[in-house]
Amino acid sequence: MFGETLKLLKALEGLYKPKDEEVLRLAEVAKLNKLYLAFLRRVDVLHRDLLLEEARYKRYLGNAIEVARAFKNLNYAFYKFRKPVDRVSVDLDMEMHGLEAQALYSSAFNSIFAACA
Repeated sequence: MFGETLKLLKALEGLYKPKDEEVLRLAEVAKLNKLYLAFLRRVDVLHRDLLLEEARYKRYLGNAIEVARAFKNLNYAFYKFRKPVDRVSVDLDMEMHGLEAQALYSSAFNSIFAACA
């Protein structure tokens, strides 16, 4: 695995072209290291996977932008907000100042309560 990781890094740098028989294994290593899209962009194979990953990344960016717009007046930070593997649901981890979090919670609660009334 260590040798494969080094090959992956070299491939990402453009210093190594994986042999046909290595591509699928290095793709798996790239997935484990959250570098799959970068790997697909670098190697000239797995075109269908590249299209799917690009679409997934576009959705991910759109969701992040939507959340950022909703919180535009708040002091917050995203962290670990990318889906690590397909079988794990997406979540959004954020840090926010306590007073702002309290105001956001109150606003959300009021919106939900008004929608249910």
